[in-house]
Parts: sequence; structure tokens; C-alpha cells
Amino acid sequence: MIEFVAMNRKVNIDLEPGLYNFHPDFATGKTLLVKMVKSIGEKDKIAITYHDMLMGLDLEKIIAGKPQLLILDRFDLYDHEAEKLEALKHSECVTLVDYKTERNFCDFDDTCFVTLQKNKLEVSL
Repeated sequence: MIEFVAMNRKVNIDLEPGLYNFHPDFATGKTLLVKMVKSIGEKDKIAITYHDMLMGLDLEKIIAGKPQLLILDRFDLYDHEAEKLEALKHSECVTLVDYKTERNFCDFDDTCFVTLQKNKLEVSL
């Protein structure tokens, strides 16, 4: 379980380490979660966007830093990096992937869901 406060909301990620795919529903809070993680600026909690990749972010270096939480927003736009995710399947990292298409590029542990409330955002199975 990972907990923190960002943007005046409590965040609770109730997942064991592993590789999870967000349920593809729109407007659930995935983008807000990315903004929240970026806002806290903690080195072990990282959110990556397509824009970050365009700016030259090195995903392999991020993974080597052994984050506790890694969120990959709109991964369908940079899924050529998918082979690097296998290293995360057996790590202590909770990896959350937002993938908008039907293509399944790797074996996810499960699908996770975002629940957004006034003062709380939760990610769970």
C-alpha cells in the first residue's frame, strides 16, 4: 500500500508491487493522479507522460532507480519502450500503465481502477 497527500487530496494505492493496467474508462482520475504524483516531487514516486519522453527522459534509467511507484500515462504513444517494463514485473515497484488501445504488449498482473472522491483518490483492483 502506498499513501501520500497531494493537491489537498489523500492518495491511497492499494496494490501489491507489480505491473497493472488502468481500466480504460475515461474521466476517472488517471490524469489527475499523474499530476498529483508530479506535484509531490518524491524521487521514489514517478509519473511519466508522452511529453516527458519527447523531452528525452530515459525510462531505463528511471527503472534502474528502483522507484516505489511508477505511472506511465498514455503509454500507447511510446510503447516501443515496452520491453523495459518486464524488469518491473518482479520488482518492489507498483507500476500503473494507462494504455488506450486493445494491444496487449506484456503480461499485466491485473487491471486496476481509479476511484475519485472529493478529498481522496484511490487505486485498487
